[in-house]
Amino acid sequence: MYLDESKLVWAAALVEDVEPDELLARVDVAALATIVADVDEAIGPIDAAARLLVRVVRDRPFLSGNAAVGWLATVEVLAAAGWRISVHRARVVRLCGGI
Repeated sequence: MYLDESKLVWAAALVEDVEPDELLARVDVAALATIVADVDEAIGPIDAAARLLVRVVRDRPFLSGNAAVGWLATVEVLAAAGWRISVHRARVVRLCGGI
């Protein structure tokens, strides 16, 4: 398992600068569960990171900040596998905007 719903909620709370409990009332929990289930089917950390970014950006389980949450969670999954990402912010914005 690369992550669970609670880790995504914590990432969104960090992005939105709110308490996780406050954010939880505004989350599409079913969408989070679907995203986590899809990521769990990944064949490795790169596949998991790609699935995670695409699904969070596309499925929008949070009211706002989905691209930032998706990117933060993606980088965390890769970091846990020993990968380091170095990319300019404009490229991340363009990447997330193209999803």
